[in-house]
Amino acid sequence: VSNDDVFDAVVVANGHYEAPYAPEIPGQAAWLAGGADRAVVHSKAYDEPSPYAGRSVLIVGGRSSGVDLARELKDVAAWVYVLEKKAAEPTSHEEQRVTHLPLGASLSEDGRIRVGDEVAPGPPVDRVILATGYVYSFPFLDEGAVDMAFVGKRACTPLYLHLQHAARPTLGFIGIQLAVPCPIPLFEAQARYLAAAFAAPDAALAPAADRADWVAERVARTEASGREQDLHYTTSDGSAWAYMRDLVAKAPAAADADAAPSWLDAPTFDHRLATVESVYRDRAARYPTKPWHDDAYRNVEYAVDWAAGTWTADDSRCAAV
Repeated sequence: VSNDDVFDAVVVANGHYEAPYAPEIPGQAAWLAGGADRAVVHSKAYDEPSPYAGRSVLIVGGRSSGVDLARELKDVAAWVYVLEKKAAEPTSHEEQRVTHLPLGASLSEDGRIRVGDEVAPGPPVDRVILATGYVYSFPFLDEGAVDMAFVGKRACTPLYLHLQHAARPTLGFIGIQLAVPCPIPLFEAQARYLAAAFAAPDAALAPAADRADWVAERVARTEASGREQDLHYTTSDGSAWAYMRDLVAKAPAAADADAAPSWLDAPTFDHRLATVESVYRDRAARYPTKPWHDDAYRNVEYAVDWAAGTWTADDSRCAAV
């Protein structure tokens, strides 16, 4: 049974942590051929640390998944390697059985990891976990029919302001960005903007030419850098915080004079977001300097006075971890 329905607008908000991005690590094929017991998996397939007990594990990626994996495995695995862009050179921490590796490290048939002509400190690798993120997947959208490019990609085009189809403005997307500091305010600001846009003539708050130019400029920038995955990072918009404020500022308040004020109107939203940003910066200052370090900062409890825009932090539970 099938149904055809017609809608004035469509919002896609299905997330983007479903289809793994699994790049091949330099030397991976030779490494796999060098031992029948070797394996490469994506972090999506990871459940718990016991299968890696006594193993020498290479974790590729140093963001959220890679950090969590490193912390869980360092006390279980025989050795943990963490390969990420924050590492400037190979650094071994023998007391913790961890080696920090920079980009450019490669696997060898003998299981050792090499950086240039040097062998990285640590034993041969027998497991690789890719904490490398995901590609965009919208199996319910026909890529060609909606004039988009996203299948198997780490970017989604052409999205004006990362959320509205530049040429088909009645198609919107919530939560496309990667590595945002606080997702909920981001979603709120994007929803505010799309609602205002859909209510406007032609379902848009900016002319078609401006929307197309905005997308073209960012696509050209990422093509020049060779880093497709950077297309939706909000650093190009100043910061994620500036991006959120800009969206709300661009979306006009309700025209109905009798409508109750919305907490999503710019002054109220800005006040609330400033408080969220302040809490986030305190949390970030507590963040460990290495992926495998203690994560007790997660036990900090914040009490917020939203009206005053103030907060207090209780870190008494951190020392107990």
